[in-house]
Parts: sequence; C-alpha cells; structure tokens
Amino acid sequence: MICILVLLRHYTRVLYVDIDVHHGDGVEEAFFTTNRVMTVSFHQYGDDFFPGSGNIHSVGEGLGKFHSINVPMKPGMNDETYVPLFKNIMNKVIEHFQPNVVVVQCGADSLVNDKLGNFNLSTHGHGECVNHMLKYGVPTILLGGGGYTITNVSRCWTYETAVALNKTLDNNLPKIENYYEHYNPDFKLHLTVSCLFRLVFEHFLGETSCGKQKQPRIFTGNRNTML
Repeated sequence: MICILVLLRHYTRVLYVDIDVHHGDGVEEAFFTTNRVMTVSFHQYGDDFFPGSGNIHSVGEGLGKFHSINVPMKPGMNDETYVPLFKNIMNKVIEHFQPNVVVVQCGADSLVNDKLGNFNLSTHGHGECVNHMLKYGVPTILLGGGGYTITNVSRCWTYETAVALNKTLDNNLPKIENYYEHYNPDFKLHLTVSCLFRLVFEHFLGETSCGKQKQPRIFTGNRNTML
C-alpha cells in the first residue's frame, strides 16, 4: 500500500495485481473509492478460507466503482486452469484501465503443497503470470507476499527474479552446504505437480491433466460466485 501511495505522486493510474492465494483485502480497502488505482486479486475463496472477503461483487465505491476486480476460486486451481484465466482477465484490464505503472504481489502460497493455500500451481505457472505482466512493457514493481512452505518460496522468487532479468537458471540447485539438504529429495529449482495433487480436486476440475483437462466451471448469479 505504501508503495502505491508513493507511486501516485508520480503516476496517474496504478494497477495492483495480487496472485497470493489470499484475497488482497488491505490494498483493495485502501483504494476502494478512487479511480486512480485498480486492484485485481486472484485468490482462493469459500469454506471460511481466510480472510473471507473478495467475492466478485466487491467492485469499489464512488469514483472507485469497477476499479476493484476479484477473481475468487475454489481449491485445486493448476497451471492449465489458472494461467489462461489470468492472461485473459489481465489483457482486458490493461486494455481498459491503461495503467502508467504496475505493482504485482507475487505471493508464493498459491504454489502446490503450501501449508495454508490449496492451489496447485507450479513455479513455471506462477512465473508465467509474472512474465505475462512484464510483456506489456509498462513499468512494473514485483513484490513478495505470502508463502508457508519456505523452500517453495525461495524457489519461486529465485525463478521470478530470473524471469524479470530475462535469465535462464539451471534446474539443478547449487550444492550450498548450509541449505542444500532442505531441498531433498530432488534438489531441483522447479516444483513437480504430481497427479496425486491434481486428482484430489478432480471433483471440481473434471479430468485433470493426468488425463484430458476440462475447462473450469463458472457459477454466476449469487454472492458466493466462484470459478
């Protein structure tokens, strides 16, 4: 929030994008009544998942009406369902809002096997969202965020730093004595999303990418609308 307040001294329109598994409630509330900041949050929603806010009808008030966008999702979202949805929505946001600067909150708790979040994103999928935002050519600030499986957090933000710098990293982690064993058993930079994790949620996603991937269902017409 402080970052955005400073940016508003120099830019007319600031776009805030949140890919943390939790709703970006604090930033949304701070700018809920202004048309100079658009907030877009992709998050897990429902079943009392913290913080419980972020339904699709929370769109801003006053001058800020329609400047808060929420994409509430059920558990189990993976690269094949999350990334295309993210790109389609952000293409429209950029087209209509035309921000002068972008702030992306790269919370790593939307990765698979997080201790609190229930999404199944890989580091590749998470990083592709960051890469997509950088392709617009708008000045962009990348921020950290949540993440409760620490080794996955370090993997994610190492990879996304490389994405921002247009560098390619070896998937084999360097053998640093103090920390190397924390990354067993594979000692790889990128996470592997196994069929086991995907199949747990196939009641929602249909057949997973272990078989034929279906498109996520979209429910409309009530306060608890979720993807």
